[in-house]
Amino acid sequence: MELITTDNDELLVEHYNNPVEELLTLVFPFYQYSLHDLVLQNSTHEKVRRRAKTSLRHRIDFLNLDLKSLQNYSRLKYRTITKNNLSLKQIFKILQGILNGLVFLHEHGIIHRDIKPENILFASLDPLDPNNDAKLIDFGISWIPPDNLSSIETPNSKYCDICTGIYKPPEVLLSARNYSTAIDIWGLAIILTFLFSLDSQAILSSPKLNKLSLQNNNNQLINLDSNDDDTDDDDNDQYDQINGYKTISDLNLLSNIFKAFGTPTIDDWPEMKSSSVFKFLNFEKNKRLPINILLPKLSIDNNNNNNNNNIFTSFEKLFHQMTIYESKDRVNALDLYNLVSETDNQL
Repeated sequence: MELITTDNDELLVEHYNNPVEELLTLVFPFYQYSLHDLVLQNSTHEKVRRRAKTSLRHRIDFLNLDLKSLQNYSRLKYRTITKNNLSLKQIFKILQGILNGLVFLHEHGIIHRDIKPENILFASLDPLDPNNDAKLIDFGISWIPPDNLSSIETPNSKYCDICTGIYKPPEVLLSARNYSTAIDIWGLAIILTFLFSLDSQAILSSPKLNKLSLQNNNNQLINLDSNDDDTDDDDNDQYDQINGYKTISDLNLLSNIFKAFGTPTIDDWPEMKSSSVFKFLNFEKNKRLPINILLPKLSIDNNNNNNNNNIFTSFEKLFHQMTIYESKDRVNALDLYNLVSETDNQL
Protein backbone atom coordinates (compact mmCIF):
# COMPACT_ATOMS: atom_id res chain seq x y z
CA MET A 1 0.00 0.00 0.00
CA GLU A 2 1.11 3.57 -0.58
CA LEU A 3 0.21 6.85 1.06
CA ILE A 4 -0.75 9.35 -1.65
CA THR A 5 0.07 13.00 -1.09
CA THR A 6 -0.21 15.50 -3.92
CA ASP A 7 -1.17 19.10 -4.55
CA ASN A 8 -2.37 18.19 -8.03
CA ASP A 9 -6.15 17.64 -7.88
CA GLU A 10 -6.25 16.19 -11.40
CA LEU A 11 -3.60 13.61 -10.53
CA LEU A 12 -5.50 12.68 -7.36
CA VAL A 13 -8.78 12.21 -9.27
CA GLU A 14 -7.00 10.15 -11.92
CA HIS A 15 -5.47 7.95 -9.24
CA TYR A 16 -8.81 7.13 -7.60
CA ASN A 17 -10.39 6.44 -10.99
CA ASN A 18 -7.92 3.61 -11.48
CA PRO A 19 -9.07 -0.03 -11.01
CA VAL A 20 -9.91 -1.40 -7.58
CA GLU A 21 -6.47 -2.89 -6.95
CA GLU A 22 -5.48 0.47 -5.45
CA LEU A 23 -6.27 0.04 -1.75
CA LEU A 24 -6.67 2.73 0.88
CA THR A 25 -4.89 2.44 4.20
CA LEU A 26 -5.36 4.04 7.59
CA VAL A 27 -2.86 6.76 8.38
CA PHE A 28 -3.27 6.29 12.14
CA PRO A 29 -3.27 3.05 14.20
CA PHE A 30 -6.58 1.28 14.62
CA TYR A 31 -7.92 1.42 18.19
CA GLN A 32 -10.74 -1.09 18.10
CA TYR A 33 -11.50 -1.62 21.80
CA SER A 34 -13.28 0.77 24.14
CA LEU A 35 -12.73 0.95 27.90
CA HIS A 36 -16.08 -0.84 28.13
CA ASP A 37 -14.67 -3.75 26.10
CA LEU A 38 -11.40 -3.85 28.01
CA VAL A 39 -13.00 -4.01 31.47
CA LEU A 40 -15.57 -6.64 30.54
CA GLN A 41 -12.90 -8.73 28.82
CA ASN A 42 -10.92 -8.62 32.07
CA SER A 43 -13.95 -9.68 34.11
CA THR A 44 -15.48 -13.08 34.78
CA HIS A 45 -19.18 -13.72 34.30
CA GLU A 46 -21.01 -16.49 36.14
CA LYS A 47 -24.65 -17.41 35.64
CA VAL A 48 -26.28 -18.40 38.92
CA ARG A 49 -29.77 -19.37 39.95
CA ARG A 50 -31.74 -16.72 41.78
CA ARG A 51 -33.10 -17.21 45.25
CA ALA A 52 -36.57 -18.69 45.32
CA LYS A 53 -38.06 -15.60 46.95
CA THR A 54 -37.04 -13.47 43.98
CA SER A 55 -38.80 -15.58 41.38
CA LEU A 56 -41.92 -15.78 43.55
CA ARG A 57 -42.48 -12.06 43.05
CA HIS A 58 -43.59 -12.76 39.49
CA ARG A 59 -46.68 -14.69 38.42
CA ILE A 60 -46.21 -16.64 35.22
CA ASP A 61 -48.91 -18.54 33.35
CA PHE A 62 -47.07 -21.77 32.56
CA LEU A 63 -49.93 -22.94 30.33
CA ASN A 64 -49.50 -20.08 27.90
CA LEU A 65 -45.81 -19.28 27.60
CA ASP A 66 -44.79 -17.53 24.40
CA LEU A 67 -41.12 -16.98 23.44
CA LYS A 68 -40.90 -13.64 25.20
CA SER A 69 -42.37 -15.11 28.37
CA LEU A 70 -39.87 -17.95 28.28
CA GLN A 71 -37.02 -15.45 27.94
CA ASN A 72 -38.36 -13.43 30.85
CA TYR A 73 -38.78 -16.55 32.97
CA SER A 74 -35.18 -17.54 32.28
CA ARG A 75 -34.06 -14.07 33.33
CA LEU A 76 -36.06 -14.34 36.55
CA LYS A 77 -34.59 -17.75 37.42
CA TYR A 78 -30.98 -16.89 36.62
CA ARG A 79 -28.75 -13.86 36.82
CA THR A 80 -25.17 -13.11 35.87
CA ILE A 81 -22.59 -12.25 38.50
CA THR A 82 -19.75 -10.21 37.06
CA LYS A 83 -16.40 -9.97 38.85
CA ASN A 84 -13.95 -7.24 37.97
CA ASN A 85 -10.50 -8.88 37.70
CA LEU A 86 -8.47 -5.78 36.87
CA SER A 87 -5.46 -5.37 39.14
CA LEU A 88 -4.54 -2.01 40.65
CA LYS A 89 -1.45 -1.97 38.40
CA GLN A 90 -3.71 -2.31 35.36
CA ILE A 91 -6.17 0.32 36.61
CA PHE A 92 -3.49 2.92 37.26
CA LYS A 93 -1.93 2.24 33.85
CA ILE A 94 -5.34 2.90 32.25
CA LEU A 95 -5.80 6.08 34.29
CA GLN A 96 -2.36 7.34 33.34
CA GLY A 97 -3.25 7.17 29.66
CA ILE A 98 -6.62 8.89 30.12
CA LEU A 99 -5.13 11.66 32.22
CA ASN A 100 -2.28 12.19 29.78
CA GLY A 101 -4.89 13.13 27.20
CA LEU A 102 -6.92 15.29 29.59
CA VAL A 103 -3.83 17.20 30.72
CA PHE A 104 -3.06 18.11 27.11
CA LEU A 105 -6.65 19.22 26.43
CA HIS A 106 -7.06 21.23 29.61
CA GLU A 107 -3.69 22.97 29.24
CA HIS A 108 -5.07 24.31 25.96
CA GLY A 109 -8.38 25.28 27.53
CA ILE A 110 -10.30 22.56 25.65
CA ILE A 111 -13.25 20.87 27.39
CA HIS A 112 -13.99 17.40 26.02
CA ARG A 113 -17.61 17.43 27.27
CA ASP A 114 -18.30 13.71 26.74
CA ILE A 115 -15.94 11.68 28.91
CA LYS A 116 -17.28 8.11 29.08
CA PRO A 117 -15.92 4.56 28.58
CA GLU A 118 -17.04 4.40 24.95
CA ASN A 119 -14.91 7.46 24.12
CA ILE A 120 -11.72 5.91 25.51
CA LEU A 121 -10.08 3.49 23.07
CA PHE A 122 -7.27 0.93 23.16
CA ALA A 123 -5.34 -1.01 20.55
CA SER A 124 -5.54 -4.27 22.52
CA LEU A 125 -7.30 -5.78 25.51
CA ASP A 126 -4.10 -5.99 27.58
CA PRO A 127 -3.96 -2.93 29.89
CA LEU A 128 -0.25 -3.48 30.64
CA ASP A 129 0.84 -3.60 27.00
CA PRO A 130 3.42 -0.75 26.78
CA ASN A 131 2.02 0.19 23.36
CA ASN A 132 -1.58 0.23 24.55
CA ASP A 133 -2.07 3.70 26.04
CA ALA A 134 -5.63 4.98 26.29
CA LYS A 135 -6.76 7.35 23.53
CA LEU A 136 -9.54 9.91 23.90
CA ILE A 137 -11.86 10.21 20.91
CA ASP A 138 -15.03 11.99 19.77
CA PHE A 139 -14.40 15.71 19.99
CA GLY A 140 -17.61 16.51 18.15
CA ILE A 141 -19.09 18.44 21.07
CA SER A 142 -15.84 19.66 22.63
CA TRP A 143 -15.53 23.32 23.55
CA ILE A 144 -12.52 25.27 22.26
CA PRO A 145 -11.65 28.70 23.68
CA PRO A 146 -12.40 31.51 23.45
CA ASP A 147 -15.92 31.02 22.01
CA ASN A 148 -15.93 27.54 20.41
CA LEU A 149 -15.16 29.02 16.98
CA SER A 150 -18.35 31.09 17.07
CA SER A 151 -19.81 34.07 18.87
CA ILE A 152 -22.65 31.97 20.30
CA GLU A 153 -20.92 29.74 22.87
CA THR A 154 -18.99 32.19 25.02
CA PRO A 155 -17.24 31.05 28.25
CA ASN A 156 -20.24 32.07 30.37
CA SER A 157 -22.89 30.86 27.95
CA LYS A 158 -22.00 27.31 26.94
CA TYR A 159 -24.47 24.67 25.82
CA CYS A 160 -25.78 22.25 28.46
CA ASP A 161 -26.90 19.53 26.04
CA ILE A 162 -23.61 17.68 26.56
CA CYS A 163 -22.20 14.53 28.21
CA THR A 164 -23.80 11.09 28.27
CA GLY A 165 -25.91 9.36 30.91
CA ILE A 166 -24.42 8.99 34.37
CA TYR A 167 -21.25 10.86 33.36
CA LYS A 168 -23.06 14.21 33.23
CA PRO A 169 -21.88 16.47 36.08
CA PRO A 170 -24.32 18.01 38.57
CA GLU A 171 -23.70 21.62 37.56
CA VAL A 172 -24.69 20.84 33.98
CA LEU A 173 -27.79 19.00 35.21
CA LEU A 174 -28.80 22.30 36.84
CA SER A 175 -28.08 24.27 33.65
CA ALA A 176 -24.95 26.12 34.81
CA ARG A 177 -23.60 27.47 31.53
CA ASN A 178 -20.29 28.83 32.82
CA TYR A 179 -18.83 25.38 33.50
CA SER A 180 -15.14 24.60 32.99
CA THR A 181 -12.75 21.70 32.40
CA ALA A 182 -13.91 20.48 35.82
CA ILE A 183 -16.83 18.70 34.13
CA ASP A 184 -14.34 16.30 32.50
CA ILE A 185 -12.88 15.59 35.94
CA TRP A 186 -16.35 14.69 37.23
CA GLY A 187 -16.90 12.29 34.33
CA LEU A 188 -13.55 10.65 35.05
CA ALA A 189 -14.50 10.28 38.72
CA ILE A 190 -17.58 8.27 37.74
CA ILE A 191 -15.37 6.13 35.50
CA LEU A 192 -13.15 5.50 38.55
CA THR A 193 -16.12 4.01 40.43
CA PHE A 194 -16.45 1.67 37.45
CA LEU A 195 -12.75 0.70 37.32
CA PHE A 196 -12.41 0.26 41.09
CA SER A 197 -15.68 -1.65 41.45
CA LEU A 198 -15.93 -5.32 42.39
CA ASP A 199 -18.68 -6.05 39.85
CA SER A 200 -17.66 -3.86 36.88
CA GLN A 201 -20.45 -1.37 37.57
CA ALA A 202 -20.16 2.35 38.20
CA ILE A 203 -21.80 3.39 41.46
CA LEU A 204 -24.43 5.47 39.64
CA SER A 205 -25.37 2.50 37.43
CA SER A 206 -25.64 0.04 40.30
CA PRO A 207 -29.13 -1.30 41.03
CA LYS A 208 -27.97 -1.50 44.65
CA LEU A 209 -27.51 2.26 45.01
CA ASN A 210 -30.85 2.87 46.74
CA LYS A 211 -30.17 0.09 49.23
CA LEU A 212 -26.59 1.24 49.88
CA SER A 213 -27.71 4.82 50.43
CA LEU A 214 -30.46 3.76 52.83
CA GLN A 215 -28.04 1.64 54.86
CA ASN A 216 -25.54 4.48 54.93
CA ASN A 217 -28.10 7.08 56.03
CA ASN A 218 -29.23 4.78 58.84
CA ASN A 219 -25.66 4.06 59.95
CA GLN A 220 -26.13 0.39 59.15
CA LEU A 221 -23.37 -1.98 58.12
CA ILE A 222 -23.13 -1.76 54.33
CA ASN A 223 -22.93 -5.10 52.54
CA LEU A 224 -21.15 -5.25 49.18
CA ASP A 225 -21.70 -8.99 48.79
CA SER A 226 -21.66 -9.61 45.01
CA ASN A 227 -23.97 -12.62 45.56
CA ASP A 228 -26.73 -10.44 46.96
CA ASP A 229 -29.65 -10.50 44.54
CA ASP A 230 -32.14 -8.81 46.83
CA THR A 231 -32.84 -6.01 44.38
CA ASP A 232 -35.93 -5.28 42.39
CA ASP A 233 -35.79 -7.16 39.09
CA ASP A 234 -37.89 -4.55 37.34
CA ASP A 235 -35.40 -1.91 38.44
CA ASN A 236 -32.53 -4.00 37.04
CA ASP A 237 -34.12 -3.79 33.61
CA GLN A 238 -33.60 -0.03 33.69
CA TYR A 239 -29.82 -0.31 33.93
CA ASP A 240 -27.07 -0.58 31.38
CA GLN A 241 -23.89 -1.93 32.96
CA ILE A 242 -21.56 0.75 31.62
CA ASN A 243 -23.57 3.83 30.65
CA GLY A 244 -26.04 3.67 33.51
CA TYR A 245 -29.79 3.88 33.20
CA LYS A 246 -31.19 3.14 29.76
CA THR A 247 -33.54 6.05 30.32
CA ILE A 248 -33.05 8.43 33.21
CA SER A 249 -34.16 12.01 33.62
CA ASP A 250 -31.78 14.72 34.73
CA LEU A 251 -33.74 15.01 37.96
CA ASN A 252 -33.43 11.29 38.75
CA LEU A 253 -29.73 11.35 37.91
CA LEU A 254 -29.21 14.31 40.23
CA SER A 255 -31.03 12.43 42.98
CA ASN A 256 -28.73 9.41 42.45
CA ILE A 257 -25.64 11.63 42.55
CA PHE A 258 -26.80 12.96 45.92
CA LYS A 259 -27.32 9.39 47.17
CA ALA A 260 -23.76 8.47 46.24
CA PHE A 261 -21.87 11.66 47.07
CA GLY A 262 -24.15 13.27 49.65
CA THR A 263 -26.79 15.98 49.34
CA PRO A 264 -25.11 19.40 49.29
CA THR A 265 -26.32 22.55 50.97
CA ILE A 266 -26.09 25.96 49.37
CA ASP A 267 -23.01 26.55 51.54
CA ASP A 268 -21.39 23.44 50.04
CA TRP A 269 -22.26 24.61 46.54
CA PRO A 270 -22.06 28.42 46.23
CA GLU A 271 -22.29 28.18 42.43
CA MET A 272 -25.96 27.26 42.87
CA LYS A 273 -26.90 30.39 44.82
CA SER A 274 -28.35 31.84 41.65
CA SER A 275 -30.11 28.59 40.71
CA SER A 276 -33.84 28.83 41.37
CA VAL A 277 -34.14 25.12 40.54
CA PHE A 278 -31.72 24.02 43.24
CA LYS A 279 -33.38 26.27 45.81
CA PHE A 280 -36.86 25.08 44.86
CA LEU A 281 -36.21 21.33 44.84
CA ASN A 282 -36.28 19.67 48.22
CA PHE A 283 -33.96 16.69 47.88
CA GLU A 284 -33.73 13.98 50.49
CA LYS A 285 -30.78 14.54 52.80
CA ASN A 286 -28.21 11.83 52.10
CA LYS A 287 -24.77 11.22 53.52
CA ARG A 288 -21.83 10.59 51.22
CA LEU A 289 -21.10 6.90 50.76
CA PRO A 290 -17.78 5.82 52.34
CA ILE A 291 -14.73 5.26 50.16
CA ASN A 292 -14.87 1.47 50.59
CA ILE A 293 -18.21 1.55 48.75
CA LEU A 294 -17.28 4.13 46.12
CA LEU A 295 -13.85 2.59 45.35
CA PRO A 296 -13.94 -0.89 46.89
CA LYS A 297 -10.93 -2.32 45.01
CA LEU A 298 -8.73 0.51 46.23
CA SER A 299 -9.88 0.10 49.81
CA ILE A 300 -9.42 -3.67 49.83
CA ASP A 301 -5.86 -3.43 48.52
CA ASN A 302 -5.11 -0.64 50.98
CA ASN A 303 -6.22 -2.85 53.87
CA ASN A 304 -4.07 -5.72 52.58
CA ASN A 305 -0.96 -3.69 51.77
CA ASN A 306 0.15 -1.24 54.43
CA ASN A 307 3.26 -0.35 52.40
CA ASN A 308 1.18 1.76 50.01
CA ASN A 309 -1.04 3.29 52.69
CA ASN A 310 0.16 6.87 52.20
CA ILE A 311 -0.29 6.77 48.43
CA PHE A 312 -3.77 5.31 48.65
CA THR A 313 -4.78 7.83 51.30
CA SER A 314 -3.63 10.63 49.01
CA PHE A 315 -5.56 9.13 46.12
CA GLU A 316 -8.71 8.88 48.23
CA LYS A 317 -8.40 12.57 49.07
CA LEU A 318 -7.97 13.43 45.40
CA PHE A 319 -11.02 11.35 44.51
CA HIS A 320 -13.00 13.35 47.04
CA GLN A 321 -11.72 16.51 45.34
CA MET A 322 -12.82 15.13 41.98
CA THR A 323 -16.39 14.88 43.25
CA ILE A 324 -16.70 18.20 45.07
CA TYR A 325 -19.87 19.94 43.94
CA GLU A 326 -18.25 23.37 43.74
CA SER A 327 -16.53 22.86 40.39
CA LYS A 328 -13.82 25.50 40.85
CA ASP A 329 -12.55 23.52 43.85
CA ARG A 330 -12.16 20.25 41.98
CA VAL A 331 -8.67 18.88 41.49
CA ASN A 332 -7.12 19.48 38.07
CA ALA A 333 -5.96 16.87 35.57
CA LEU A 334 -2.24 17.58 36.04
CA ASP A 335 -2.29 16.97 39.81
CA LEU A 336 -4.21 13.76 39.22
CA TYR A 337 -1.76 12.64 36.53
CA ASN A 338 1.24 13.24 38.78
CA LEU A 339 -0.21 11.20 41.65
CA VAL A 340 -1.38 8.39 39.39
CA SER A 341 2.07 8.21 37.78
CA GLU A 342 3.72 8.12 41.21
CA THR A 343 1.35 5.39 42.37
CA ASP A 344 1.83 3.35 39.19
CA ASN A 345 5.60 3.39 39.67
CA GLN A 346 5.27 1.98 43.19
CA LEU A 347 2.79 -0.82 42.48
